[in-house]
Amino acid sequence: MIDSFSCHEPDASPLAAIARVAALFESRLADRDGLLGTLLPEPLADQLTFDHVGVMVPRGDRDQVARVMAGLGFRVVEQFESTVVASMLRARCGQTDLIVGVTMAERIGDARCRIEVFCPENPNPACRASLSRMAPDIGHVAFRPAGGADFGAMCRAVTAHGFQPLTTGTNSNQQHGPGAGSGVCLRYFSKPECALGAVKLEIVSPILAPPVTGLAGQKRPLRIARYLLAGLWPSNRPG
Repeated sequence: MIDSFSCHEPDASPLAAIARVAALFESRLADRDGLLGTLLPEPLADQLTFDHVGVMVPRGDRDQVARVMAGLGFRVVEQFESTVVASMLRARCGQTDLIVGVTMAERIGDARCRIEVFCPENPNPACRASLSRMAPDIGHVAFRPAGGADFGAMCRAVTAHGFQPLTTGTNSNQQHGPGAGSGVCLRYFSKPECALGAVKLEIVSPILAPPVTGLAGQKRPLRIARYLLAGLWPSNRPG
C-alpha cells in the first residue's frame, strides 16, 4: 500500500507533505505505468497514462508552495483556483468562502514527474484543525485517457473493475497543457483494498476547445456539454 500523503508528526511543517510526495517518484512511483498495471487489467491500463500525484497541504499559499517545489527541483507549470476539491472542503469544514489554490509542477529534467498541490489559502481559525484532518483524503494518483480514449468510457470501465466513484466535475480554471482551451473534467475513485490503499485514483482529461464548424462539428460540443452536466449532477447523487 502507498503511504498517506499527510504529515506524520504533529509538529511537522504543513508543507512537509510535498517533500514526501516528491520522494515517491524515487521509490514506489518510479515506474508510474507499472503502478497502473497493478490497479487495472492490461487492456484498460493501455488506454490510460500517468498524469500526476496530488496532495493537499493544510495551509499556506501558492507562492509558498512554489518556493518549496523549486527547492525540490520542480518548476511550476500552472497555478489556478480549485473548484471540485474546494467545493468539497467548503461543505465539510463549513467555510463557504474558502479559497483553495492549486499548484501544478513538474520535475526539471523529467516532465513526466508531476505533482499537484492543493492549499487552502484563507482558512478561518475554527476550520484549521478540520482541514488538517481532511488533508489525507485529498491524496490521489491521476491518470488521463491515452490514444483518443473517451473520458466517460474510461470512468465507466474503472467503475466496472471495482472502484467506487466519488466526486466528479469540471474546472475551467485549469488549462492542462496544449490544446486544452476549456479546462478539465475529472473524477475521483476509491478502492481501499487495492495497491493505493486510502489514496484516491483520479481520471482527468482536458476539455478541448471545439472548432467553429457547421453541422459536422456538433458531436464535440455535445460531448463537452455532457461533461459539464456530469459535474452538476454526478451519477452517484442521492435520489
